[in-house]
Amino acid sequence: MKRLCIFCFYDKNGVVDSYIEYLLNDLRSCSAYIIVVVNGSVNFDGRLILQKYSNQIIIRRNMGFDGGAYKEILTCYMSLEELKQYDEIVLCNDTFYGPFIPFEKIFKKMENQVCDFWGLNYIDNIIAEHIQSYFLVFKKRIRKEDLLEFFEMCVDKDSVRVTDLIAQFEGGMFSFLKNKGYKSGVYTQPNNVDIYVSPNYAVKEYGFPIMKKKCFDYATYHEDNVVDLLQFLFFNAKYDINMILENAKRLYDFECNQRQLLFHTSDKIEKKMAFVLNISRENILNFLGRQKSVYIYGIGNFGKRFYYGYHYLINNFCGFIVSSDQETAEISIQGYPVLRITDIKDKGIGIVVALGRGNTDEVRPSLKEFENVLYFFP
Repeated sequence: MKRLCIFCFYDKNGVVDSYIEYLLNDLRSCSAYIIVVVNGSVNFDGRLILQKYSNQIIIRRNMGFDGGAYKEILTCYMSLEELKQYDEIVLCNDTFYGPFIPFEKIFKKMENQVCDFWGLNYIDNIIAEHIQSYFLVFKKRIRKEDLLEFFEMCVDKDSVRVTDLIAQFEGGMFSFLKNKGYKSGVYTQPNNVDIYVSPNYAVKEYGFPIMKKKCFDYATYHEDNVVDLLQFLFFNAKYDINMILENAKRLYDFECNQRQLLFHTSDKIEKKMAFVLNISRENILNFLGRQKSVYIYGIGNFGKRFYYGYHYLINNFCGFIVSSDQETAEISIQGYPVLRITDIKDKGIGIVVALGRGNTDEVRPSLKEFENVLYFFP
């Protein structure tokens, strides 16, 4: 099996910690060629480490996040003929610790799964089903032309808004490939556990082979769940948790040593499930199928993710809507206009209100005159 691995690295200080070494070394054992693309900069010692485990290093501006980095490599640094030399293409970034079992075993399992592209975990929040993009593998049946078409058409390599890239790259790629007739696969059985708040349950109950760095971020950090996972890894995995502690201390001020971890006890571990809309995909598809034309109300995370997840299924998509008093510099998205609700005169059009609960309640009065409105939060 001849694999090309494109590994995206970013660190605000240009530091390559030991967990990166471990990750790259494990990838090297099952990859024919590794390209490390650095978003931003890497210090001298870090560059020496990256050189040790890769065949090529490319440093670019810190724009476009990982999706933009992959696009630049695939469309600017490699030819179609070069890409066709590989049986599989792996896209991987540095946002996780692990793997807690060798990638070689993970690849072996997925070779026997009937699928054309796969990742480590799958999410279906109804807005947009997708495989999370920190680790993606494209098998031989995926036409390299289709892969390049997606990146050229859908990914903005210069974007500075992470929500845009999540919508374009994660949800967008999944729906694009599925629309092309390709079959997806996933290493960890779908379970809908929140891998950021409850990483211990993801690893212990479902065999999730990694831990996301974001588990230490203040917005998602759950101390008892994190410590519970670290204790489990110490006793059950052939993975040195000091690699996690080193990086977590430097980036997130997570202060803890092995002795504290081993003797920590708590009854406050919590199994939190990922967010899912209280509306079925069937209802969404039925609504879209009945409309002669459709607008999406919202240009934030919900609106853009819904667009990339469903626009292939909309017969006549006309554009995006914002409130009459909303300030925005965007006049178009993917070539479709961004209009004020007061600009919409046809009351019979279909409108998908792709907003959070609070904003949905705010715009509801302005939509009373419209005949066909689908709310995420009825």
